[in-house]
Amino acid sequence: MSSAASRGPWWGGWSDRPEAELADSFSTAKRADEIDDQDSRTQTALGQAYLYQRELEKAKRHFELALRLNPNDTRVLVYYSRQAVSEGNTERAVALCNQAVTLNPYGIYSWNLGVACFVARLYGETVEHLESIRNPAETVLAILAASYAMGGDDAKAASTHARFSEAAKASPHLSRLSGSEDWRDYYAARWPFRNHEDLQHLLEALGKAGFPI
Repeated sequence: MSSAASRGPWWGGWSDRPEAELADSFSTAKRADEIDDQDSRTQTALGQAYLYQRELEKAKRHFELALRLNPNDTRVLVYYSRQAVSEGNTERAVALCNQAVTLNPYGIYSWNLGVACFVARLYGETVEHLESIRNPAETVLAILAASYAMGGDDAKAASTHARFSEAAKASPHLSRLSGSEDWRDYYAARWPFRNHEDLQHLLEALGKAGFPI
């Protein structure tokens, strides 16, 4: 997933009606599956939909089906990696992303690899992947700032957080977040971890970078 892909309206905070949009995407994916359950992209979309409904096992089933239908679809692989991250299986997530790179050496998978490395507490590798993204979205800048903070580079963490804050002013949803509860809810919804420790790690890292967590 490139930086542009991480700008999805619900995921990136660019929606005026985030909860309704999330529900709409889930019902649309289910309807697509009813129409044609033998299309890998349909199964990938449904896997994503279940992931953000916190139904990790159902998400995994649909990603696995998508891979059986089209083993060479790199989109399946990189989105499946996010389910693996949510389960806490970062080695599996990195392997899926590397498989995508093998299939398409020209693909842009820095965001997915960066996310997996961040959850694995590999902050240097996270920074390397995320810094390679041109024109990073707000979501990228947030994790980049958190990685600098956890790696001990306070100056870089502060400057990256400042870039995030400036960009977030234009985001319909992010600009309305104020208190720590708003920010915690925002990130908890978009990072559906099975393990509470992984969510606490994310929030701790963001807080260390200056986010009002």
